[in-house]
Amino acid sequence: DDVSKIEPTYRYSKQIFDFFEEEIGVPYPWDIYRQVPAIDFLYAGMENTTSTIFSQDFVVDSIGFNDRTYINVNAHELAHQWFGNLITAKSGKHHWLQEGFATYYALLAERELFGEDHFNYELYDMAERLQMVSASKTDTIPILSEGSSSLTYYQKGAWALHVLRKGVGEDTFRKAVKNYLEKYAYKNVETEDFLAEINKVSNYDTEDFKKRWLESYVFPVKEAV
Repeated sequence: DDVSKIEPTYRYSKQIFDFFEEEIGVPYPWDIYRQVPAIDFLYAGMENTTSTIFSQDFVVDSIGFNDRTYINVNAHELAHQWFGNLITAKSGKHHWLQEGFATYYALLAERELFGEDHFNYELYDMAERLQMVSASKTDTIPILSEGSSSLTYYQKGAWALHVLRKGVGEDTFRKAVKNYLEKYAYKNVETEDFLAEINKVSNYDTEDFKKRWLESYVFPVKEAV
């Protein structure tokens, strides 16, 4: 009965997969990949090594596709196959290495599919929410902490990576990420492991970056503009 929903639900899956292998520079690390919709699933999606479980709500036909799509969740959970499963944070303090990366790479995939204006709008929307929370001091736990909020781990983590990527240059950033994943494949990592790879390929001040973006709860609005 759901045959008409297969294409709209999984639309762009191959493009996202191919884009990640090229952008990340490390081949998909497993032999198979499954995407399994689940009824009454608690979250939008959940990565497991080789498999993503996602909410049945994203199973849509071509009409429903206009209102709700699996695209961002699809890209986010697939990115976790590298950032979370191939390498895994040693503790909750470094959780952004999983969620911030997955959120940012999902945005990069959407930029590939829908263009620069879409990408910039999504970054702007994230910045608006982060600025509001920062200004109101309703969330004062920084990224580099256990027990931080999802908004901080996911959206601020993505913004931190965007600033870092622009700061060192896209090609240099790709090189550092590739080296990082290859060096620590199937191992546990900390934030310093990633920043050390940035240091090896650039003169970017990662200590200052860490203070501004990872150790302070304040969202650096002027730098994000």
